[in-house]
Amino acid sequence: MRFKPWHIGFWAIYVLLNALVNTAFAGTTDLSFSPLWRLLRFVFAEVVVLPPGLLAAYWFIYRLVPRYFYSKRYAQLIGRSLLLILPLIVLNRVLTFYVVFPALYGEYPTYSVIGIERLLYAFVDLLSAIGLFSTVQLLLSRQEEKQRQAELQQEKLESELRFLRAQTNPHFLFNTLNNIYALARKQSEHLAPVVLKLSKLLRFMLYECSTATIPLEREIQVIRDYLDLEALRYNDRLQVDFEVNLEDPETAIAPLLLLPFVENA
Repeated sequence: MRFKPWHIGFWAIYVLLNALVNTAFAGTTDLSFSPLWRLLRFVFAEVVVLPPGLLAAYWFIYRLVPRYFYSKRYAQLIGRSLLLILPLIVLNRVLTFYVVFPALYGEYPTYSVIGIERLLYAFVDLLSAIGLFSTVQLLLSRQEEKQRQAELQQEKLESELRFLRAQTNPHFLFNTLNNIYALARKQSEHLAPVVLKLSKLLRFMLYECSTATIPLEREIQVIRDYLDLEALRYNDRLQVDFEVNLEDPETAIAPLLLLPFVENA
């Protein structure tokens, strides 16, 4: 059974709410105590009878639900739950009869410890503990599962981006070296500018691609440098129309997110 910090807050609120309800129902039947003192007395009573509720709630949510609810064996879930609750009902009544009542009133009650009405009251008390705790636990578990799925999706996306970058860097470098080789054979005057642009692009890949995001404007500049290199390689054989209209140049994107589309165009 996994105990979490929020459980303490849940059971504290549960005890307090039950005590408030009991105080309200008690009304003015006992005017020998102040309202605050009556509330504290009922808080004490709720704390004493809380262990059966704790056992029922934790056993139900951490043992019965995983075993029977998720496998859709509902009949077995109900049967096992009743087997769990029945002895705890008796324990609830014993604690009330032999601990709570003497502590609050200085004597044992005149009614039977296992009267039908009292047993039904204990049954409802245990059901409320199971129902409320299970509802909160399942809602939080669902929220945690959604968060876990979102994290897995993010990790998958980052993995795909890393794979894309791993493909882009060697491919881009290979193409650019081919450009330089072609220019060197021609002893072209464009060789120096090409080497300079390549140096800038390699600096970008080495030092800026390791960050999670970069400004969109920076990615556009990388694309421009790449297109300049390609233009030098192909001379008049390459016609490129590249227009940019950015509403927000500082928009953050993953590095090298757009360049592969340009390379493969």
